[in-house]
Amino acid sequence: MSAAELATLQEQLRLGPTWQGMEGAEQVFNGIIDGCLAGERRSQQRVYELFYGKMMAVCLRYTKNHDQAKDILQDGFIKVFRSMEKFNRDGSFEGWIRRIMVNTADRRPSPPGIAVQARVDFVLACRAMVVERQGDGR
Repeated sequence: MSAAELATLQEQLRLGPTWQGMEGAEQVFNGIIDGCLAGERRSQQRVYELFYGKMMAVCLRYTKNHDQAKDILQDGFIKVFRSMEKFNRDGSFEGWIRRIMVNTADRRPSPPGIAVQARVDFVLACRAMVVERQGDGR
């Protein structure tokens, strides 16, 4: 697939109604999927190029930090390529990739500083309540 064909496909997927033109897109995806299953790096690159933008948007919904979203995206694409043989081709290829990205984002642990800070805030709030009550003579 040439760069022009790839650009045309991306434009059709982006601008066309979801229900129109998907048969052709899924046929193109079948060739790319077959290439990925055969270990072709070029096919993997095509998958990445086709879905980078949409999947980055998905990842950004789970974290507002751009760097963390890129990490989730990278981990998700690794999972996509490692489990390509599990895609049964009955459903949408894009939907399958999106589900992997969402699951990757959901299973990602929060940074340790957030949990520690939440506990510190809780302890400080409790101490402030105790001090306030002692000042009231309770």
